Amino acid sequence: MHYALSSSLGSMSGLNTDKLALDLQFATDKTLTARRGPTPTFTRASTATFVGSNGLIQSAAINAARFDHDPVTLACKGLLIEESRTNLTTQSGNASVWASANGTVTNNGSTTAPDGSSNGFLGGIGTASLITPSTPSVTGLHTASVFLKRNNTDWARIQVAQGSFTHAVNFWVNLATGAAGTLSVATGTPTSLSAQVTPFGNSWYRISITASYPATASLTLTVISASADNNATRVAGSVYELWGGQIEAGSFPTSYIPTTTASVVRSADVCSITGSSFTSFYNQSEGTLFVNGFTPASGDRTVLAVDDNTANEMMRLRTEGTNPFFKVTDGGSEVVAIDAGTVSANTTFKLAGAYKVNDFASSINGGNAVTDTSGTIPTVDRMRLGAGQGGNTMCGCIARIRYYKKRVSDTKLKSITT
Repeated sequence: MHYALSSSLGSMSGLNTDKLALDLQFATDKTLTARRGPTPTFTRASTATFVGSNGLIQSAAINAARFDHDPVTLACKGLLIEESRTNLTTQSGNASVWASANGTVTNNGSTTAPDGSSNGFLGGIGTASLITPSTPSVTGLHTASVFLKRNNTDWARIQVAQGSFTHAVNFWVNLATGAAGTLSVATGTPTSLSAQVTPFGNSWYRISITASYPATASLTLTVISASADNNATRVAGSVYELWGGQIEAGSFPTSYIPTTTASVVRSADVCSITGSSFTSFYNQSEGTLFVNGFTPASGDRTVLAVDDNTANEMMRLRTEGTNPFFKVTDGGSEVVAIDAGTVSANTTFKLAGAYKVNDFASSINGGNAVTDTSGTIPTVDRMRLGAGQGGNTMCGCIARIRYYKKRVSDTKLKSITT
C-alpha cells in the first residue's frame, strides 16, 4: 500500500504537461527567487530609487533589485529594470537654492516630500518664477520633471528653456485635479514635444516635459504661477509645494535620481540567467517564452530575450513603439518577426512567443495566436530579463516570467496571455 501511494505521488510530475521549467513571480513574491527553476543574477553598479510598499520613494543599495509599487494603489508592479540615466540638474531635493525672482522658498518642516521626508518646499512664486539650477550644455532629446502639489492656486505653468530662453516649451497643469493642460512651444524651435502628469499619492503629481532642443546650451526647469490653462497671467501670492527636480537625456522620465552639488548617474539594471543555471531549464529544440510587464512604449524595448552573447543568435519578446514583437535571429539573419497586436505606454501586457523549427507563434493579452511556419532556431546560452543583447533596456517593470520546455499549442498560447 505504501508503495502504491508513493508511486501515485511520484507520477504527479506528469501533470506538468506543458513542461513549465521557469516561473518567476516578481510582483507577487517581491524576490528574485524562482518558484520553479533557477534564480537569476542581478547587478547594478549604483544605488537607485523606487516606490516602496508604503507609496514613498526610497533607495536601493548597489546590486539590490528594486520591486516597484504604484504610489497611489500601493500594488507591486514587479521588478524594475531601467537603463542608465543621469540627473543633470543639481540640488534636486533642495529647492531653497533654486533661483527665485520676486518670490520666496520656504522649508518649515510641514511639507512632506514624496520620499516621506520633511524636505518638501513651499514655493512662494508670487508673480514671478522658481528655477532649477542649470544643466551642462546639452542638445537633442531631453526630459525634465518635478514633483508638485497644490497649496493655494490650482494652475501652474512649467517651462523648460534652453540657454537664454532661446528655445523653450510651456506646459500647464491643474494641480487640483491632475488634468494636463496645454503643451506648446514658447520660443524657438523645440520638436518632439510630449508631457505627462503622474499621480504620486498624498496629492503630489510628477510633471514631466520632453522635447528635442536644436541648440547646444544648458537647460532649466521653471515653475510659474498661472491663472488658467494656456494663460500666461501670473497670480500674486500663489504658493505651490515642490520637490525632486530632474533633467535627463531621453524621451521619457525614469525613476528619481537625487542630486546635491553635482549631477548623478544611475547605472543600468542587469538581470540574467547564464551557465549551468540556464542549461538546467532551457530546451534548444522547442519552447515557449512568456512575460507579463510594461514598457514606456517608446523606441525599441526588449522585455525578455535569449541569445549567445552576440546579435547573430537570439530570440526576443520586445516592443517597438506600440507594436509587440516576437523576433528570432539565426545565423545573423532575422528569420521570424511576428507582430502580435498593440501595446500602450506604461500599460501592463502579457506577451508570449513559442518556437519550434518551422513552427512559431505569438500572442498578446489573450489574442489569437499569430503564426509563422518558416524559420530555424538559434543556438543560445543565456536569458536576459528586461534587456536584449546590446541594450534596448525595457525601462519598466516585469511582473512575471514563465518558460515552458515545449512549443505549447496556439490555444494554450492564447490562454496564458489572457
